[in-house]
Amino acid sequence: MKNAYLTDVLFRLEQVSRDVHDNFYNLEAVQLLWQPDPESWSIAQCLSHLIVTDTSYFPQVESVLNGTYTRPLLSYLPLLTGFWGRVILKTVGPRVNTPIRTLEKFKPEKNINAETIVRRYEEHMSNCRPISVRRTPSGINASISNPRQGSTSYTA
Repeated sequence: MKNAYLTDVLFRLEQVSRDVHDNFYNLEAVQLLWQPDPESWSIAQCLSHLIVTDTSYFPQVESVLNGTYTRPLLSYLPLLTGFWGRVILKTVGPRVNTPIRTLEKFKPEKNINAETIVRRYEEHMSNCRPISVRRTPSGINASISNPRQGSTSYTA
């Protein structure tokens, strides 16, 4: 594959899938649902949150890939899109200094089936791979708006 960035993304997708499988597949349901405190999420809730969040972006990504995407007006303000992109990156990294509250629509499902959540996450990640390898039509800027809050745009 010629695109080094895409190669890295695909490697990371595979690595995360392996890590989730290796670390969580053999856990009991009670372990997957355990929360260290009422304000913290369980492993199952974290996996559900990732599925819910990623999936909400699929329609926009598909429209970018199909060449039918129309950029929101706010995405033409590079300072604004860059700002929100940096905010998100600072709050989801491995070392988060200032966590933010998750938007209600990005929260984990209410009734998570702990028996199937790891398998569902693995299936979700395998669905992300084909989307990741498709190419965008030339000339399309990849600034997309938050699917749950249209006034916020990100530039990747």
